[in-house]
Amino acid sequence: MKELSGNEYRLLYRTWFGRRPLSDLLSHAGDLTGKKVLDLCGGTGELSRAALEAGAAYVIYVDHAPNMIDGDLKEKYKNFSALKCTVAEGVKEIGAGAIDVALCRQGVNYWFDDASVGQLSLVLSRGGVFIFNTFHVEPDISPRTKEYAIDGIGYAEVSWMRYDGMVEHVQAREGMAPHCSTFQWIPPEQFTRVLKKHFVSHASEQRRSSTTWVCRKSGR
Repeated sequence: MKELSGNEYRLLYRTWFGRRPLSDLLSHAGDLTGKKVLDLCGGTGELSRAALEAGAAYVIYVDHAPNMIDGDLKEKYKNFSALKCTVAEGVKEIGAGAIDVALCRQGVNYWFDDASVGQLSLVLSRGGVFIFNTFHVEPDISPRTKEYAIDGIGYAEVSWMRYDGMVEHVQAREGMAPHCSTFQWIPPEQFTRVLKKHFVSHASEQRRSSTTWVCRKSGR
């Protein structure tokens, strides 16, 4: 399946754009002035742009499909760079203690494991913070369809969990080819078990079907 452009992604996933998770993630990050920021699974680069506009010293974007990035990000901001790779590969390229704030918006289920989280903690500076959000409702093993319309255009989403714990999701919009994605279901207790190995503190906050996690590295 071909990679989506940023415009195609916005059209297909229109219901997700403009929701609160973007502002919620940044509100937990505090003042970003002069901070070094890592945007994991950056997608269209919305978080990167917001961090740069908030005064970040520089932003490193990581995604295996960087053709979704808004074209003017690289042109407008000289302190923005993009890595086309997986999260595991990206964090290995970044020096120890080089990042103050790591962000991941609805993408952690594609890469979260003990090794990757451990490597991420190494690239964070003392007192650095890792903030991410993810869904917390376990998908059903039977496919569930959600249909809706936005401005008269029909949309449909189909999701189900396979017996191996992987989630299949199909996103469709009237007049466009559907987009399929596969990611792992991670229960809250697994997040807690892994995070407590690498961060001095972590806390979660639930909003509707999404949970935001804030994980802080020791400042000592």
